[in-house]
Amino acid sequence: MRISMVEAKKIFATEGDYIIMDVRTSPEYQDGHIPGAINVVNGTVQDDMPDELKDKNRTIYVYCRSGHRSKLAAAKLVEEGYTNIIDCGGILDWTGEIEK
Repeated sequence: MRISMVEAKKIFATEGDYIIMDVRTSPEYQDGHIPGAINVVNGTVQDDMPDELKDKNRTIYVYCRSGHRSKLAAAKLVEEGYTNIIDCGGILDWTGEIEK
């Protein structure tokens, strides 16, 4: 499933049992990311999953810079058996707060 960053911003403004996953490189993440997002570099998805991603039924919102890597990462997560993956596209379309 894919949603826009406008829709994602509305969802992220509410509390919920979901994870926001930034799949950009570590330097990109450190330059600024959506508040509360965890960083799992796209190239490491499937290889080294953090503890936050142990529950394969939890909702995970995935984003990157422009939307290409998030699409790839979302597909990898689905291949690994994750059931609630939502691709939000790229942070370039994000109009909310940025955390550093």
